Amino acid sequence: MERLSVALFDAAVDLNPHQIEAALFALQSPLSKGVILADEVGLGKTIEAGIVLCQFWAERKRRLLVICPVSLRSKRQARQAATLEEQHAIQQQLQKLEQQQRRQRQDIFKAEDEIMEKRDSLIESLERRLAQHTATDVLFTIRWAVA
Repeated sequence: MERLSVALFDAAVDLNPHQIEAALFALQSPLSKGVILADEVGLGKTIEAGIVLCQFWAERKRRLLVICPVSLRSKRQARQAATLEEQHAIQQQLQKLEQQQRRQRQDIFKAEDEIMEKRDSLIESLERRLAQHTATDVLFTIRWAVA
């Protein structure tokens, strides 16, 4: 499992347990100088092969051979190109959304600070008004005679 940890560390795909087991089997075989990955369609052989290739590459094993039908290669290249473009677009959109989220959070914090300042100011004003004493003194009296 130690050998596989390097390859799994940067995996940008969702891995299934059977894919990890297949990659482990391929990497743990002491007698084999290679591996053939074969199972039913759609179970993730490409991902299994990618894990094994990444691990070999991380171990500086650069003599690697991948054999697959031409139709798979061209499909994979086309899918990968579209996927990379989509991933790039998604990453850019995600970065924009994260920036927008950061700005909105900053705006919220600024608004909260302003509200707290206004609240404190109003409380101080009310406290001053309540603390004022009102007193009345008679300065003079005017008497009126109404006829």
